[in-house]
Amino acid sequence: MRAGTGQTRRAFLRLLTMGAALGATVPIVPLVARADTPYVDPLNRFALSVPDGWVQGRQTVPAILGIWTADDGAASFTVVYTPVDVGSTGDDFASAYLPVLASLPGYTDADRRTVPVAGQDATLLDYYLTEASGRVVRVQQVFVTQGGDGFVLSFRCASADAPQYAMAVGGMVGSFTFGMM
Repeated sequence: MRAGTGQTRRAFLRLLTMGAALGATVPIVPLVARADTPYVDPLNRFALSVPDGWVQGRQTVPAILGIWTADDGAASFTVVYTPVDVGSTGDDFASAYLPVLASLPGYTDADRRTVPVAGQDATLLDYYLTEASGRVVRVQQVFVTQGGDGFVLSFRCASADAPQYAMAVGGMVGSFTFGMM
């Protein structure tokens, strides 16, 4: 699966939808936050710091490398992996999936900007979705690449609750590194 192909976009949309159902998505404002527990991926693909109160969930989909929730699932943070073309930037990666994201029910764009992640510029997509129940959720996704590897750091919660998680999620995004910490 390479960024930009129809098959890749469909597969990624399925992952994003699964992540949404699991409560997955990305960072609000990448701030330095108190992050207490270092997490190193078992295959050493990435590492990050997890704040107190965030609980690691069980990954049941191979592309979801990590999932953490806070407040009994009211907020979630996931790390999703997909191969990308070697040399792709975070912006290339995000741009390839923006049309897919924009087709999700109730999609409303809030922001798109560059944020520093793992020593490079990554692209943050910030948007709202309306769930079938009518609940509006805030989703923030950071797209970062290294070589042929693409990672999506996703944060998701009820729209009104997003500010209370900003520092914690910002700390997770800000601490993300490739390989061991």
